[in-house]
Amino acid sequence: MKKVGNFFWFILLGLWLCISFFISGLIACITIILIPVGLQYFKLAKFIAFPFGKTVEPVNVNGFKTACNIIWAIIYGWVQFIVLGFFGVLFHITIIGIPIGKVLYRCAKFSIMPLGHDFVEIKPSN
Repeated sequence: MKKVGNFFWFILLGLWLCISFFISGLIACITIILIPVGLQYFKLAKFIAFPFGKTVEPVNVNGFKTACNIIWAIIYGWVQFIVLGFFGVLFHITIIGIPIGKVLYRCAKFSIMPLGHDFVEIKPSN
């Protein structure tokens, strides 16, 4: 099921979001201090291309990551958070769009504070 979901996602929405997050990563890498955020956005671009079967997990956060997250959230992260959250709400209006809305919520959570999160495969339960 996740292969079918990833296929339709990539064709309809994933490619465009992947490109936008890649560009966001490039914008962040232009500055010296936000290079770690840019690298995380490259991970997000890879995740957003085929998101079904993956989730966002928190990892260790230190003071530098927190400072970078705050700077990123003030400069640009809030814009992506609002846009992704808005489209997540729109997709939840229809029953068929609920899985897409959930993916957009995961991306919104990551986009506002990208450092301290990583993407992992969802392990099937036995």
